[in-house]
Amino acid sequence: MHAIHVPGNNPSNREVSFELAKRIKGFETSTILEHPHWYSDKPDKGVVDIGEGSDRLMAAAEGKGSDFIVVAKSIGTLLSLSAGSDSASFRPSYVVYMGAPLNDGALAHPPVQRGLTGYDVPSLWIQNEGDPYMGAATLKNLLSEFGVVNMDFVALDGDTHEYDPSAVAEIIHEHLPFTQEPVTQ
Repeated sequence: MHAIHVPGNNPSNREVSFELAKRIKGFETSTILEHPHWYSDKPDKGVVDIGEGSDRLMAAAEGKGSDFIVVAKSIGTLLSLSAGSDSASFRPSYVVYMGAPLNDGALAHPPVQRGLTGYDVPSLWIQNEGDPYMGAATLKNLLSEFGVVNMDFVALDGDTHEYDPSAVAEIIHEHLPFTQEPVTQ
């Protein structure tokens, strides 16, 4: 089994993604998609292009069949949903979403909306109660409206868009039986 980590837009997500990948054990490989704008002259001003990001995610999954999971944060959620809507061959065996920003702006992208409609890939959604992009209760209601099935939902007591790698690794381990005890150091 392979893990593909799809971080959020902000360059600060790079370090957090590497930390989370280090803590989640039990995968043959772990790949972290790094967004091109992180290496520009103004990394804090760049925004991931959903189409290009989705293509890069599909390329990372190529040749893995369904022998992979996706661990996506924030805009990574949109890339994963878009990839699933754009390609029948993009079918992870499991997906972990955290800090999903499924607001009106995100849903304005047809591939994201198509990907979310009737979503049935086994998934774990982790959301802070007061995440400024979308709170846990609002997200849970939205997922129900779109007919998302085969999901577990974990609401965390937080009011930021940041997710602690140690806490997330523990939650992932509790929900994914094929992972090993997370590294806690």
